[in-house]
Amino acid sequence: MRNAAETALTAQAKPALKLVKTQDMNREEWLEVRKRGIGSSDAASVVGLSPYKSQLELWLEKTGRDEGLPQPDPQDEIGRIASSCSQRHTVLLLMRATKPQR
Repeated sequence: MRNAAETALTAQAKPALKLVKTQDMNREEWLEVRKRGIGSSDAASVVGLSPYKSQLELWLEKTGRDEGLPQPDPQDEIGRIASSCSQRHTVLLLMRATKPQR
C-alpha cells in the first residue's frame, strides 16, 4: 500500500524531456532550446553550488524574467581566473619554500 507522499509524487510526476541534438543548429536555435531546459552548465546553480549564478537567478532566466538582472562583465571573469591562478602559484611557492630539507 502506498503512503500519501508516494501518491503525491506519482500524481505530480511528469515525463522527462527528451535530449535535444544541437549539433546541426545555428546559434540562435541553440540558445532558444537552451532557454527551455536545464543543461549541464545549469546543474551547479540548480543545487545551489554555483559561484556565478544563484538558484533564483537561474529560475528568473529560465522563465524569461531576467531582463532586469545585471549582466556579467567578461573582465570580472578574467580577473577571477587570474586571481585564482596567482593564489595557486603562491601556495606552490610557499610549499616549496617550507618543505623540510632531507
